[in-house]
Amino acid sequence: MRPRQTFVALALLTASVGWGGCSGAHEQNSSKVAARPGRHFAGPVVDVSAFLGLSIDELYQRVGPPKPLPAGFVDPVTLPLKQRGIYTDSAALLQLGPLNMVVTFDINTHQVSDFILLGSDEEQIMYQGNLKLNSEKYLVMPVFEMGRPRQLLGLRVVSKKM
Repeated sequence: MRPRQTFVALALLTASVGWGGCSGAHEQNSSKVAARPGRHFAGPVVDVSAFLGLSIDELYQRVGPPKPLPAGFVDPVTLPLKQRGIYTDSAALLQLGPLNMVVTFDINTHQVSDFILLGSDEEQIMYQGNLKLNSEKYLVMPVFEMGRPRQLLGLRVVSKKM
């Protein structure tokens, strides 16, 4: 299985065990995310979907150089592979205005496989990343902290095109 196929298979497996798909606990309509009345988000909006399909090199050209990953950062999808000694993916932290984004990419091809927009407020991340749950271009799935299944680490964005 190629690394991209392995990642997609792991993402789907993750979704089936409860890590995938937006929780929707705070959403009134699952086809779009609407802010609760009286709730305002500060900061600019970044169109994260514009980065789908780019290589890590192209992302660096558009956004700037990577920053160090947050201390103790663990991606629950790639961790099982790394524990088995399989290192096909690498990660980089990029800052996009108000968003911190961990980008996972193939070490050999430099092709980006997904993004994790870090933060604990699902609505704010969706707003600032200009994301929609009903997009035909990508999937949005919550990522929870390892060992703390109720603590949101951020939202993973995966292209639907392979």
